[in-house]
Order: sequence, then structure tokens, then C-alpha cells
Amino acid sequence: MITSVHGCTPYKINYKKFPVYYCMIDAHILILSSNDETGKIITQLLQQSEGLRVSWVKDVLSLEIFLQNETPDLLIWDGQDNPEDLPQLLDSFNEHCPDIPVVLLGSEPSFSMALSALRGGCVDFIYPPFTDEGVLKIITSSLQRKKKSEQSQIILARMTEGVLVINSEGRVIFINQAARQAFDLESGNLIGKPYKEVLHNTDLLALLDPSIQTENLHGEISLADGRVLNCQVTPIPEIGYVITLQEITHLKELDRIKTDFVNAVSHDLRSPLTAILGYVDLLERVGEVNSQQKDFIQRVRLSVQSITALINDLLDLGRIEAGFDSQKEITPLGAIVRYSLEGLTNAITSRSQVLELDIPNETPYVLGNPVRLRQMCFNLISNAIKYAPIGGKIRIQVSSTDDHVILQVSDNGPGITPQDQPHIFDRFYRASNQPSDASGTGLGLAIVKSIVEDHQGRVWVDSLLGHGSTFTVLLPIVERP
Repeated sequence: MITSVHGCTPYKINYKKFPVYYCMIDAHILILSSNDETGKIITQLLQQSEGLRVSWVKDVLSLEIFLQNETPDLLIWDGQDNPEDLPQLLDSFNEHCPDIPVVLLGSEPSFSMALSALRGGCVDFIYPPFTDEGVLKIITSSLQRKKKSEQSQIILARMTEGVLVINSEGRVIFINQAARQAFDLESGNLIGKPYKEVLHNTDLLALLDPSIQTENLHGEISLADGRVLNCQVTPIPEIGYVITLQEITHLKELDRIKTDFVNAVSHDLRSPLTAILGYVDLLERVGEVNSQQKDFIQRVRLSVQSITALINDLLDLGRIEAGFDSQKEITPLGAIVRYSLEGLTNAITSRSQVLELDIPNETPYVLGNPVRLRQMCFNLISNAIKYAPIGGKIRIQVSSTDDHVILQVSDNGPGITPQDQPHIFDRFYRASNQPSDASGTGLGLAIVKSIVEDHQGRVWVDSLLGHGSTFTVLLPIVERP
């Protein structure tokens, strides 16, 4: 056993005392210590373990020169060298050599030294009294952690999907090659840089807007070369955000082809359906019909109207996605919301629902198509009315940040299951727990999403089973002339 760093003599390690794997380390260890006795003793101790190669430098300048030619697997840093400057030196080292783990060496188990190790990003802390097994165990465990970290880094780096990690301070702490290629980023070191200096894609920056507080954010990212990425932003407590990117360009193209086909078929169906509805309305005028015949006629009429509504929604969706409604004007969103409510008052009253409005008299302006914005609000409020129970509550709120106006429509209905939430804006998707009597074409929320995206905004849902749902729409503010 070593009871003090200074004044000790070399000795042999008794390998029979502890597991063989402690003695079979294959690694290069670098020691930084200005104290000759300390450097010699630690060097001699480590050199007696098979597979360890040990180097020793005496100051930070020598360390910098050494690192220009070789990269050690682990650095043992003598904490007694420049203790006042130790935190700053460790920060600088970790910034330039993030892949080299550091074990701090102290002369005694002091709280201040342990705190310096923690704040400096050290992986462990060695202090006397030392034992052969204890020192080698720390070295081995540190190297094993490094190996696992390297394996994870290799896996993430070679993924075809882009991966980007941003810490809570807004700095990049990891980015793989796929993400670099997607955003055409330079090959230099980006670690530690603020993400706003690294990333310039407006779609991604909007997703990372700190004013938006939600559990998960996802959306589509358009790249300069025409490709489209599906982006998922996941907050991780005490770390920051993990961003994953998956190319969906081919899926978007398939979706476009499908949309073109549906639009063509829908357009061709409108004329015969109009004719059918016209003749159904004429049946009762050409002769007397009995009650059963009237019931059949009414069923035909309702079915035709339902199909017509579906076709109209499909054509609306096609027009929005094709960009036919590109004409926009400066519009107050609050007024659009109030106007949309006028046609839904009877539906709210018939279900004895309570409506709560939180819309300021003066709301920010957006650049948009008033007809489509009214359709967006109408669909969201209709959806809340449909899923809120009889006698339930609906809340509509309009607020704003410095750059965006926020519309939130909430209900206290059954909520949406977690597995359904990522798909509710898909065409024809119906939630698995929706009431059996809930009518609709399955296109209302898909239309909402298309309108929002056409206005350079975002829409998402926050829902909890048994407690209802809140749909949030975010649109950029424009200055009124």
C-alpha cells in the first residue's frame, strides 16, 4: 500500500489479489505532473500492468506539444499543479480534447479537489492511501467507459439519419456526418459553438424556438437542394435537445402522386353526385311516396351529401397543397377566430357546452389568406365541439410572443392516446378511442395542418387521456403597414 505520494519506493504488484482483467489493459496512459516523485511512482505502478504504455510530461506546454504528435487513451492530471488555475485548464483541455478522459490526482481526499474534478469534467479522482487494485480499477473502469462512449459515437456517427445534440446552453455537443451533409456544414470542429451560429435552416430554427414549450416537437425541414427531412426534437432534462433527421423526399413525392390522383378522381365525381342529388330532390315532386320510401330517399340524400363533403374536403386539400391559394393579405387573427365562431354557436348551444374566450381586443396580424385561416379555425373549433362531452368546456385563447401569434383550442374530452397523437394530422386517420357517433371525413385536421404549413407556421397537439386535448397553432407575426 502507498500511504503518501512523496518518498515512496517502487514495488511489484501482486496480480493474484484481484481479477486478471485489471492487468490486461491495452492502452496508452499520459501523466501530467511537475513533481518528480509523483510522476515516477505513478509511472512505475502503471508500467507493471501488462499492456499499459505510460508517458509523462511535467507542464501544460509539454502536454500541448505531446498532443500534437500522439493521442493518449487517458490522462492522469496532478491536481496540485497550479490548483488556482486548475478549473480553467481542465475546461480548456476538455474543449480541445473532448475524447480523452481525465483522472484527477490529489494528495488528499479533499472536498475542494473533488469539486474541481467534477466541475472540470474529470471521469474519476485518485487520492491516497492508494492500493494496487484500487488504482488499476479506476484506470480500467475509466477506459471501459471511454470504450463504450466511443462505440456509441461510432454508431451515431455512421447512422444514415442525421443526429444533432444541443445542450441546455444552446451549444452543439454532437453532430454526425449525415446532419453535416444535410445542412451543408463545414468539416471543422463545431462542438461547443452556439447552434444559431452553426445552423441557418429557417425551418429547424423555428422548431428550436425557445418560446415554444412542449414535450416533443416534430415537423418537416425543407433543404436548399429540394430534399425534405422529417425532424424530431426531443428535450432531455439536464442535457438539452436531441434532434433526429430522416429523409422523406421519396415519401413526399409518392404523396404528391397520390394527391394528384385523388384530386382528379374527386373532380370527376362531383358532377354525377350533383346530378344524383338533384334527381333525389325531384322524386317527391313527380308523385306521392309512402313513409318508407321517404326514409330511403332521405338516406340516399344524406349519403350523397356525405360523399360530396368528402370530395369538397379532398379538393380543398389539393388546392392548398398545390399552392393555388397563394394570395395573402395582412389579417388580424383574433377577428378571424371570432368570425369562425359565428357559424358554430348553435352547435355549442345544442350540446350545452361552455365556451371560454381569451382573445384580446387587439391581436397581432399575420400574412395569410382570410378564407383559409377561417377554415383552419372552423375545423379546430368544430373538432373541439365534437369531442368535448355534452355540458363540457371549450377554451379558445389567442396570445403572442415577440415573433409569433399563438392560437390554442382546448377541450375536456376523452383525450388522444399517445400512439395516436403522431398520426392525427394524417389524412383519413381516426383516433382509436373516438366516440362511435363522431362524424366527419377524417380530413379536417389534415386540412388544418396544410393551411398552417402554407402560412409558414406549425401546429401540434398536447393531450392527456381523460383530460382532453389542446391544439396549438403558431403563425409568424407581420407588422401592419
